[in-house]
Parts: sequence; structure tokens; C-alpha cells
Amino acid sequence: MLRSLQMEWQYFHCTVSDAGTFFDEVKEALASAFLLSLFGTDEEVCKYRHLAELPVRHSGLSLSNPTTNSKECKKSSTLYCSHLLSALLDRVKYSPVDNLEYQSEIMPVYWIRIEVTYKAKFKSEVGQFPQGTQRTLKRANKT
Repeated sequence: MLRSLQMEWQYFHCTVSDAGTFFDEVKEALASAFLLSLFGTDEEVCKYRHLAELPVRHSGLSLSNPTTNSKECKKSSTLYCSHLLSALLDRVKYSPVDNLEYQSEIMPVYWIRIEVTYKAKFKSEVGQFPQGTQRTLKRANKT
């Protein structure tokens, strides 16, 4: 169920400009109920929240904050589909070969940018934890 909700959110974010404002209640439920229960803490602000947003390969849970990533999703989606969008608007003639070529040029740049962002976020978030927890998180990040 979680995966299907994430796919719906992602589609919504990729197609609607500034969709993040529609997800304020979801963000609150994730932060105030779900994550507190998941991590077994009573803290008002769960210090694991930002780590949980990271992908699993970066020691996270891939539970992205639906209010903050909508602009980036829309921008990335528009960039990735720009040849198709241009063809739909009659600016260029659609060519599957050109479309695939354009997408294959875009994706490596996109993934590098995303990886740099995730690594920086992990580094900034892990510093708030005790030394032993930091070591565990850093070890998990290397697997």
C-alpha cells in the first residue's frame, strides 16, 4: 500500500506545479504519528525524520517529505520528458530515437545531482546523533 501511495504522490508531483501544499496533512501524519511509532520515541520533533527521507542505499527509509520535493519532481519530470512535450506542442517532430537519446543524456546528469544531494543531506543529518549511532549509520551507508 505504501508503494502505491508513493507512486500516486510522485505522479501528482510530476504533473502539478507546486503540489507540495496539498500534502501538508500527509507530512504531519508522517512526522507526528507514523515515524514516532516506527522509531519508538515520544519526542515532539523526531530527529530521525530527515534520515527517513533518504533512499535506503543512503541509510534512509525512502519516506520522502511530500511537501518539500514537489518542485524538484516537477522540474525533473519536465526536463526528462521535454522532447515529448515539445512534440505534443508541435515545436518539433517526435522521434523515438531522439527521445531516447535525449533521455539517455539527461539521466546521468540527474543521478549525479541527486547522489550529491543525498550524500550532503546524510552528512548533515548524521552529526546530530551520538558517536555510536553515527558509526552505525555511516556503516549502513557504505553497504
